[in-house]
Amino acid sequence: VTGVGGPNFFHEFIVTPDGVLSTVHSPHNFRFGLTLPLLEDDGRELDVQVNDRIASTTYPAEISNGDSQHFIAVNMEPVLLEEEESVLSTYGWLRPVRLTSDAKQIQVFTYPRSEDDPEATEVQASFEINEAGFSSVLGKVEGSLYIGRFAAGGIGKTLHLSDSEVPDVEFDAPCAFIVQHTEGKITAIETDTDITAHVQGTSVSLSAFVKKEL
Repeated sequence: VTGVGGPNFFHEFIVTPDGVLSTVHSPHNFRFGLTLPLLEDDGRELDVQVNDRIASTTYPAEISNGDSQHFIAVNMEPVLLEEEESVLSTYGWLRPVRLTSDAKQIQVFTYPRSEDDPEATEVQASFEINEAGFSSVLGKVEGSLYIGRFAAGGIGKTLHLSDSEVPDVEFDAPCAFIVQHTEGKITAIETDTDITAHVQGTSVSLSAFVKKEL
């Protein structure tokens, strides 16, 4: 409103290959909420489920392999999920779900799930937020790095897939990068700059934005 300050909000995102942690907070002392957009019909009717801490939408088994999307409230404090009247968007009907809490911030993990991925309830039960980032059965964020079940990366000079003191990847200089790995073995790597990497005992020359199979 012209001539009137506030309210002000900050909406922060941590994006990983397995999901997105969204944090909304405000410097003002008032109650606020976050609306979660559940796709309920894009020409195909989806199964929409809302419980006390998870709002989910799933394609029918006959047209998918169990693909679903889950909005998981990861606040330690109690939350309230309230369904609202459906609205038509540019890609189908959406069921708005209003998430509110008495907490000073609202945190939601958006989890796109395929058939072989952990259940949303497993992710919720294992989710822990700490000073370095967060962790769950899907993986962990430590500062500017992410280590997941099949991919890892971020911005840095070294990467440790395990607790070993010897890094699995070490670059000549800090850079943005992503790796694919299987059972602890790195199978592919890509960086945002031309650089040399030492990957599990092998020296590799990398070109910017070119995936290198190992």
